[in-house]
Amino acid sequence: MNITRASSLTLALLLLTAIVGCSQSFLRQGDEALKKQSYQQALAYYEQALREHPDDPHVQQALGRVYYHLQDYDQAEKLLKAAQARIPKDGTVTLYLGMIAETKNDYAGAAEFYGKFLAANGKSPLAPQIKGRLLYAQNEQMRKQVAEAVKNEKSLASQTPAKNTIGVLPFSVPKNAGENASALAQGMAAALWYDLASVKELQVVERLQMKYLTDELAAAEKGFVAKNSGPRLGKFVKAQNLVTANLDSPATDKLSIQTGLINTGAGSYSPAFAADDQFSKAMKVQRQMTLAVLDSLGIKLSGSARHGLKKSPTDSYSAFLAFSRGVDQFDRGEYGKADAFFVEAARIDPSFDLATEFHSQAQLLQVGSTDLQRFSGVVLAGTSAQPANADGLGNELLDLSNPDTDPRHQDLPTTTGGTGSAAVSGTIR
Repeated sequence: MNITRASSLTLALLLLTAIVGCSQSFLRQGDEALKKQSYQQALAYYEQALREHPDDPHVQQALGRVYYHLQDYDQAEKLLKAAQARIPKDGTVTLYLGMIAETKNDYAGAAEFYGKFLAANGKSPLAPQIKGRLLYAQNEQMRKQVAEAVKNEKSLASQTPAKNTIGVLPFSVPKNAGENASALAQGMAAALWYDLASVKELQVVERLQMKYLTDELAAAEKGFVAKNSGPRLGKFVKAQNLVTANLDSPATDKLSIQTGLINTGAGSYSPAFAADDQFSKAMKVQRQMTLAVLDSLGIKLSGSARHGLKKSPTDSYSAFLAFSRGVDQFDRGEYGKADAFFVEAARIDPSFDLATEFHSQAQLLQVGSTDLQRFSGVVLAGTSAQPANADGLGNELLDLSNPDTDPRHQDLPTTTGGTGSAAVSGTIR
């Protein structure tokens, strides 16, 4: 009797092993087909594996991926969410759910998924690409929020800005001022924003949020002028004050700038700074402008903080002009062209930290802002190359609570370029 029972148990174990082995064989064959982008073939293998093990989350994950690449996003999401319930730490599931969110223009949801991936696997070979995509998704969400706010402007009537909130309007430049003056206006505005953002007493509106807002209104309204719309703009971004400036070039090598503050609640304007100097002194003028704006706001800095803001970001006019041209291209979404200028600026002056930071951002966005189909190809290649875990069915990632989902505060692996190396730090958007 015992021999019969033992034989039955052995037979059952052999059958179970054969079934599991067969299922894993279908899964592996599906994986190989998916790597080759043979989606229909992969689908057939994965569906056979799912028929044998309908509750296996790794099979659900694999089938969800292939349905994504077949553009059946609803079916992909259904399977991936089923897998997520069983293997919540799986990074592949997280990335694909982020991409599905993007297909729905749900950039906030996409950013959340990409942030979770980075928090759990920040040293993955895919991390730089995902950081770039996270930054892209955050920017697109900002753009979407601005468009919705403009559409529903009447609902902003009761908005009350918090104390010491400030935004920097794009600097205005006459059309006949020349190319250098137009570029310097971009660079000086970006440097001013960066300086103000470093002051702990201030809450500063995101630089790109201000640009997206003025661009949206300019596209919708003929004759829109940002500096004449202070109180209105303040309601959109909940800013108590807005910095406005006009930069002109009265002569070939000279600049003239007038800067003021708009109190959005009172609708009043007060001059804050004016200067006439040579282009080559633009960096010094920018620093003087920053301190004058802070004085007008009544912000009292410590001696060391004020001394730090007095120091120009670079002593090289050529470097600052290259940086300024890079900011112009960056704000147009031309990240490759922008990066070439930032690399040049940092080559001229290796101590020009702001150029190095913008270089890092441009690199991230150059990869991260590619079209979704191309980006999904990067994800497919990267996740297919991940090492398998102990059971050979995928790579699960660590799970961290309360991740910092802003890539601007996460260290990148060192990247080599014309400037030597660069790492993400600070906030420059």
